Amino acid sequence: MKLFVKSDPASGDVAISGVVDSISAGQLLDEVVALCLKRSGTTLTLDLCGVTRMTRAGVRGFVVAARLARFRGGVLHVTGASPAVAALLDSLGYAHLFRFDQMQGATAGPFYTHAVFEHH
Repeated sequence: MKLFVKSDPASGDVAISGVVDSISAGQLLDEVVALCLKRSGTTLTLDLCGVTRMTRAGVRGFVVAARLARFRGGVLHVTGASPAVAALLDSLGYAHLFRFDQMQGATAGPFYTHAVFEHH
C-alpha cells in the first residue's frame, strides 16, 4: 500500500491518504517537515480522512511536525482522524501535541474542498 501526500504551501493544508507505517514514515516526515519549515509561525492542517491504517512507527512524522510547528510558533491541526488514529496518538502519549478539529464520521462534511497539488 502506498502513501499519498498532497499539500498546499499557501494554506498549510496537507491531505494524507493510504497507510502510515514504518515504510511510509520517512516520506511523510519529509513532506510535512518541509511544509512546516516553509510556514514559520503559522498553522498546519493535516487531513487524515484518507488514512486507511496507521501504526506506531508511522506516528513519528506527525510528532516531529507537531513539535516543529510548536517550536516555530504554530500549531498542528488534525482533521478527519478516525477514532483508531486518535486513540493511537493518545495511547502513545502524543495527543497533547495536536488539535483535533473533526473526527471521521462527523456530519460537517469533507474537509478538503479546494484544489491542492501533489508535493514531491
